[in-house]
Amino acid sequence: FMLKKYGGSAASESAVGFALEWLAARQRVNGTWDFTDVGPCTQKGSVNNPIGGTAYALLPFLVAGNTHNAGPYKKQVQAGLAFLTSIGIVAPAGYDLRGVINKVDDDTDPNYAYYVHGAATLALCEAYAMTKDRKLKPAAEGAVSFLLNSQNPRGGGWRYNPQDGGSTSATAIQVMALKAAEKSGIMVPAATWKGVSYFLDSVSVDGEGRYGYEAEKKTYAISVTSMALLSRMYLGWGRDDGDMRAGIALIDRSTSTENYYTNYFATQVMKNWGGPEWDRWNIRVRDNLIARQETDGPGKGSWAPRD
Repeated sequence: FMLKKYGGSAASESAVGFALEWLAARQRVNGTWDFTDVGPCTQKGSVNNPIGGTAYALLPFLVAGNTHNAGPYKKQVQAGLAFLTSIGIVAPAGYDLRGVINKVDDDTDPNYAYYVHGAATLALCEAYAMTKDRKLKPAAEGAVSFLLNSQNPRGGGWRYNPQDGGSTSATAIQVMALKAAEKSGIMVPAATWKGVSYFLDSVSVDGEGRYGYEAEKKTYAISVTSMALLSRMYLGWGRDDGDMRAGIALIDRSTSTENYYTNYFATQVMKNWGGPEWDRWNIRVRDNLIARQETDGPGKGSWAPRD
């Protein structure tokens, strides 16, 4: 009933099952995943960061109901969480999961650092909320502390380094992590949310639902607009607040499925909104994803990058 109510289908559930099988087969013996290590598949990533790879791989297992205590993939989840709770750097600011100190690549100023830390914090907080396993609490709380201490004190966002001026994409991942933290019982100060709201105001292009990448570069795109609107929703905006309706209309009219990054955020926005806008978006994106999933060979269950 729930599957049908929220737009799922037998074909989409089958696609999820094949994707989890593919991910499970790519986990390494030490419990990690990495973007550069996809087995015999040919389209590997270029970023060598096992913390990021493990965090982003864990999220689909968690959202499908698997934890380290229950589910057909509990061993995989347990191994991934064990890695995240042990590999971070304990610093005065908190538990650092950016993977910058223990990285293996040659990037001296990695712009992925907070996409990694945000995703790792999100995974830890989701797992903690789902299980209330107190063994996860220190790492989850420490990761949240590091995130809170990294917020830009004037602009309210996050970017590549601690207290950098913010970008919409980096900020959105931190907002998701912080909301998961709150739901797990970890406190997030009101001043943090106030800062996020200030940042989102600063990247608004025209007050008509369009948002840009940063305050200094307000170039409208569906991707960053979706990130901003999702963050607005997490901050409590309803259907009639600000330019939410205008932003939803922009996504609804968009035919943009140019990359999975856009789809990831826009789908969450439209799902939260509901109604005919969600129905239209879901059918189009769901069926497109099903059609594009690899169906045989070593890539079975995965998707090739779009750009």
